[in-house]
This record gives sequence, C-alpha cells and structure tokens, in this order.
Amino acid sequence: MKEVLVEVLNEKIVSMPSLLSTMKRWQYLGIGLSFLLVGAALVSLHHILAEVHLRDVLARFHGIPWSSLVLSSFCVGGSYFALTGYDVLALRYLGRPLPYATTAPASFISYTFSHNIGLSLITGGSIRYRMYSPAGFSAVEIATLTGLCALTFGLGVSLMLGLALMIEPESLALMDGLPVIFNRVLGLLILLGVGGYTAMTGRSKQTWQLRNWTVVLPSFQMTFGQLALGAADISLAASALYFVLPPDAAMSFPDFIGIYVAAMTIGVLSHAPGGLGVFEAVMLLAFSHVEPGALFGSLLVYRCLYYLLPFGVAACILAWHERQWGSAVLTPTLQILQRGGHAATPLVLGGIVFAGGVILLFSSATPILEARLMTLRHYVPLPFIEASHLLSSIVGLWLMILSRGLFRRMESAFHVAQWVLCGGILFSLLKGFDYEEACLLGLVWVLLVSSHGAFYRKTSLWDQSFTLGWLGTMGVFVVASIWLGIFSYKHVKYSHDLWWEFAYRSDVSRTLRGLVAVMVLGLGFLVFQVVRRVPPQESLTPDNMASIRSLVGRALHTDANLALLGDKRFLLSQEESAFVMYQIVGRSWVVMGDPVGEKEAWEPLLWRFRELCDQYDGWPVFYQIGSENLPQCLDMGLTLLKIGEEARVDLSHFSLEGSRRKALRHAVGRTAKEHAVFELVPANQVHVIMEELAQVSDEWLAERQTGEKGFSVGRFSSDYLEQFDAAVVRWNGKIVAFANIWLAPEGHELSVDLMRHRHEIPYGTMDFLFINLMFWGKGQGYLWFNLGMAPLSGLESHPLSSVWNRIGTLIVRHGEHFYNFEGLRAFKEKYDPVWTSKYLVVPGGIALPQILFDVAALVSGGTKKIFHQ
Repeated sequence: MKEVLVEVLNEKIVSMPSLLSTMKRWQYLGIGLSFLLVGAALVSLHHILAEVHLRDVLARFHGIPWSSLVLSSFCVGGSYFALTGYDVLALRYLGRPLPYATTAPASFISYTFSHNIGLSLITGGSIRYRMYSPAGFSAVEIATLTGLCALTFGLGVSLMLGLALMIEPESLALMDGLPVIFNRVLGLLILLGVGGYTAMTGRSKQTWQLRNWTVVLPSFQMTFGQLALGAADISLAASALYFVLPPDAAMSFPDFIGIYVAAMTIGVLSHAPGGLGVFEAVMLLAFSHVEPGALFGSLLVYRCLYYLLPFGVAACILAWHERQWGSAVLTPTLQILQRGGHAATPLVLGGIVFAGGVILLFSSATPILEARLMTLRHYVPLPFIEASHLLSSIVGLWLMILSRGLFRRMESAFHVAQWVLCGGILFSLLKGFDYEEACLLGLVWVLLVSSHGAFYRKTSLWDQSFTLGWLGTMGVFVVASIWLGIFSYKHVKYSHDLWWEFAYRSDVSRTLRGLVAVMVLGLGFLVFQVVRRVPPQESLTPDNMASIRSLVGRALHTDANLALLGDKRFLLSQEESAFVMYQIVGRSWVVMGDPVGEKEAWEPLLWRFRELCDQYDGWPVFYQIGSENLPQCLDMGLTLLKIGEEARVDLSHFSLEGSRRKALRHAVGRTAKEHAVFELVPANQVHVIMEELAQVSDEWLAERQTGEKGFSVGRFSSDYLEQFDAAVVRWNGKIVAFANIWLAPEGHELSVDLMRHRHEIPYGTMDFLFINLMFWGKGQGYLWFNLGMAPLSGLESHPLSSVWNRIGTLIVRHGEHFYNFEGLRAFKEKYDPVWTSKYLVVPGGIALPQILFDVAALVSGGTKKIFHQ
C-alpha cells in the first residue's frame, strides 16, 4: 500500500521535472541572449570608440557644468520617487496599504540593488520579501506586488515608446533603419494595445479565467495611476541623461525620449545589470553624428548619477537606520521597518560587497594617474606595486564570490569578507594610491563589521551553490572589465614582451596579467561549481544509534521503523528522548513523518530542526506529517499541503461477521480452498526463506518494470528484512506473497511495509494475508492495524479551495485510468478504517516546484527513477 503512495507522488510531481526543465531551458536561453547582446554591444563599442582615447572620455566626464549636474540629480531623485509609487499602488491593489515611511525605503533599496546588480528576483525581490514580510505579507502577496510593479514599468515604457513613435518617428527611423510610416504604425499599434488593456480594466468584469488561473485586473483608476507613474518615471530618467548630453547632441525632448526608451528596452532585454554596455552601445549608435568620446563621457556621468549615487544613498540609509534602531524607542511603523531592515541587511551588504568587487576589477583595468604614479615611485618599491595590482584584481573577483555567501547569511563569508576588504583597501593604496576606492571599501568594511549578528549560518564557503543567473552576472562584469582594459590601452601596440615587462609606467602589462589571473581563477571557480559534490557530514555515536533503536522499539506508530532502513539522518533531542529522521536533497531537508519518542520533546525538537535548516540555508520539509504537529509548523511560517489520508482499522471491533463482511469472507474462503496457507515467520528465521522471498520480489518488480524505492517505504534488502517478522502466503508449498511486519507495542499498532507477490496467485491472496495478520495482531493484544495511505484522498474540490487541492482533485479525476485512486480507497474502505489526514509541509513561494521534485527524487530512490516508475 505504501508503495502505491510513492508511485502516486511521482505521478503528481512528474510534471514538475518538465516544468523545471522548461524553466531551466528558458533560463539558459535568457543567459545566452544576455551574453549575446552584451558581447554584440561590447564589439560595437569597440568599433565606435576605436579612435577615442580614454583622456577624451575623462575630459567630458569632468567638464560637465555644475548646473547640468544639479538638474540631472533632481531628475534622478524624481524618478526614484516615482518608483516608490509603484509599490504604493501595488499595495493598494492587494488591499494592504502601508505608511509611506515603510514603503519608500523598501522600494528605493530594492530598485537601487536591482538596477546595479541585476538578478531582480534575487536582489530586488528578496529585499522586498525581507522588508515587507514583517508586516505580515506572504510570499505570494510579495510576488504579486513585484509583478504589479513590473506591469507599471511595462505600461509606462509602452506608453512613452508608442507616443515617441507616433510624434517623432523620424529620429527612431535613423536608428532602426525602418521606414517612417512603419515606425508610426508600430507606435499606433502599441498605443492601441495600451488603450485596449486600459479599457478592459474599466469593464464591470475584472476577473478573467485563463485555464486553471484566475486573473483579477486592477481597477481603471489604478491602471490610470500606473500609466501616469510609469510615464513620469521614464520621463524623469530620460531627463537625467538629457541634461548632461554634450552640446552637439542637442535635439528636442520628444525626439530624445524615443531613443532613450528604445535603448533602455534593449538594455532590459539583455538582462545585463542596468543594461551595462548595451544601453551605451545603442545610444552611441543613435547619436552617430556626435563625437563619441564626449557622448561616452556623458553616459558615464549618467550611470554614476542614476545608478551609483542612489546605490550609495541606499547603503547610507541602511547604516543610519541600523544606528537609529539600536538606540531609539520605535513607533509601530518603524518597528515593522526595523524588522524588515534587519532581515534585508545581508542582502544589502552582499550587494555593496559585490559592487566593491566590480570597482576593483574596473580600477585594475585602467592606468594609474600620472601624478600619483610619480608619488608612488618615491615611497613604494616596484615589486609591491606589481603585486598589489595583481592581487587587487583577484580581490575584486573574490568579493563578487563572497557576496553570494553574504546574501545567504553565512558566517564564514562574513569573516573572510572582512579580511578580503582589508586587503582591497591596502592594495588600492599600494597599486596607485587610489584613496577613493580605499575609502569606499573602508565604508563597506565598517557597515559589514557593524552587522555581525546578521550572519549566523554555519555553512562552509565551499558548500554554497551559485545559480546560473548569479554566475551570468559575474561573467558580465568580468567581460566588461576585459573590454575596459582593451579600451584603455588600445593605442598600445601589442607585443609578447608586454607580459614580462615590469616597470613603473608599464600599466598595460600589469592590466594584462591581472585580467588573465581573473579569467583563470574565474574559469577554475566555474569548473569547481560544475563538478563539485558536497556530501553533508553527520556523526552519530554507537550510543546515539542505541538510543534511536530503543525509541523505535517504544514508538507509538509503526512508521517509526523506517529509521532502521539505513537511508536517513537523525536529529536527537537534547535528552535523547525523541528524534526526527530526515534526508537532504539539494536544499530540501525532508523529515519523514512525525517525531519519534516522548511527545513533550516534540515541539522543541521541531524548532531545533527548523533552526538547523536556517543555519545551513536549507528548506524545511515535513513529509507525511500528522495533524498533531500542524500548529508548530504554522508557527514556523510553513505551508500545509494535504497529500491524502491514512487508514487504521480498529481491531477491537474487527470481525468477519455480518453482511458487510460477505465479500471478505468469500475472498478468504476461496483462497483457503485453493490450498493457500498463511504463515508467520519470526525475524530470526527470515534468513532461511530469504532466497525464496527474493524470487517473489524480483518477479513483482519485473512485472511492474520498476525499481526499489526508499525513504518512505522499505526496500528489499536482507539486512533490512531480517530485522522484522514476516507474513507469507504459501500455495502448494511455495511462497507466493509476503510482507514484513512493523510493530509498535507502545501504541498497540501493527502494519505491513514491503508487500510483494508473484504473478500467478489465488484469487483474494492479499485479502487473505491482511485478514489473517489482523486476527493474529488482535490475538496478540494490538488495537490498530495501519493500512497506510490513500493518496490524494479527502481533498476538497470547492472553487475556493487551495490550488493544490484542485490540482489533486483533477489528478484523481483524470488519472483514475492509470492509478485507480478510487479503487485504492475502496479496497481499504471495506475494512471500515478510521481515516486520518496526512500532510506535506513546505515553505511557500517559488521554491515549491523544486521541493516537490526533490521529494519525488527522494522517495523514488533517485532523480532518474521519477521518469521510470
């Protein structure tokens, strides 16, 4: 019976591998597209800036009037103010408005980090989750909020691009090479699309059913607000660049905003952080009549004002709040902000450390300022400058790697990052007296050290895994630093001798060696991520194992015997009066069933497990847990998914008397007439019949074309089976069916685990085995016989029930042909059992598909077996 549940769970989750593989294919495609666009952009920049010298760019960078910088800065502030309005509108849509003092910091910090680092789900989405969850927001609500903010941005971009194409199609025609009439028609179509969507929101019916999904559109008033905010944000961001353009780039603002929106859209599609390189390339192509060095300098000023300056402001806000929260009596609003800010601290600091690494990489790709070099020659020996330049590049790469560990609150990453930052400060000063970088890294060090308590997870640095998105983002910045090095020294004629040239003025040689070191170490790190294996270590003493066996012998329920299967890890209570059994698959820490042992120890033990998962950045998962422990799981902030009902027969009232038992009497009688015999084999005698049991098992597996499972059900193993009594059915002297018997004397319960039979058996053989075993148990004083689970049983099909319940009901309805769900429940129902709900308890949010896949892989005995069972 239990093996059927495993197969059903696999069928339930068999769509998850395809879903995950589809998601990963799209992820691969997105990363490939990102590198393609970034690569094409860097190639374009190389050709456009072929005759431009770095000093021309710096001249424009330093030559922009202060009045233009002030106007541009005001526009940047206005744009970010509009961005905070995105969150305000989204919160109103959710019916959960918050004070602006809470919303603004969360929105501002999330946008600054998304703009600078990319990985909006990891950075911006994670920061929103940490900032809003203390106010009681669920992961689904925050995901909806993030989606609505993206919708507001998309509406604003569409509106402004459509207007630009309609009003000034000539400017974009020069850039895209398309006929003016085509651009005008395209603009009209975009505006019609925006208008059509807006009209839909004005209709009385705002709920739309798309297959199994229900979409509730925002109101007309909210949609109008989204359009206004999106348009204001885009206009102000475009104005920030418009005010710092060189004089020979002068054009009307409607002309300019169309080019800006097109460049920004292509930059967003590239998935490069802030459209790095892609945005600049499109703008340079669009302004081909402008001197490229001056325009590139203006673009760098804009990137500093719109990206780097808010990024620094966000870091200062975080530092100020940390100081205020530590010393002030807070209002309820500020208390929410405090909890959210503390939770977001590792994400923010991780982003700042990542940015520090990027700064060091870019700095190492550019030459030392002449005046500083002359000073260094008098005080710093050449070998120190050479070594510092090389090590500065390596430190930059290391900071980007360590930022991932800081995101995940790893204590080891915190300690290593402190020393690496100190090294970065020292090397910045020694390689070129770059005191600006040293001060920035010093500020990062101070922020990091003051937040020690936020980094508590004990995971080793070597245990952390990197997502494709994270590796892709690191790759983009490494490639950008390589391009910057090529651009900085393109007027130097390449020679093999450059690699071995060591002199105070040999900036190009130092840059070449530093970039190669970064590429070699980065490639080595990538290979390590691909081939590494991280088996978590567990150490149990013989005394611990003796305590576990003792607790299994005194368990209340028979599934405690799964602890003897040999495929689990254990967490014992401090007094060793209870334990949970679990296994780790990826980030999923899956507990099998309820705790085993004294009930007084269950609640603290479950919390210890939850804290252990948190320390190692794991997802706590409770599989087939009963309703008794659900309050603790809800307190942990986990989500409940009902996976079926367990059937237990009350042996004190069980008999074959009466009309309701007619079918059972007939089955037993018919099997007995076929000369079938029930036999109970003691555990110390099971080895005698092991060979015959193996033949039955092999035939059973071959007929079903399946393999051994595990974790939640036993597998055929002599070491395992010889620990239990066995019930067998002999037919003409030969064993044709067997089951190993689980006993829980303390709970007066018995059950069967591994049940297998030959292809040719008398009619009713399994009923014959069950009924004889029940009567044997009743005679031994047992009160309950556990028939195991009826998968997906008892799920509500009401329209307002959970999505999981509705999916489960659909599987029961449409999967009946394959797994006979109703027939399985009916088979157990004829014994008049007492039904008890069983649950899968998991963290909510986007981790759920991966968790379900991990559980399926665990109970199937491996990932590949999901597809073959």
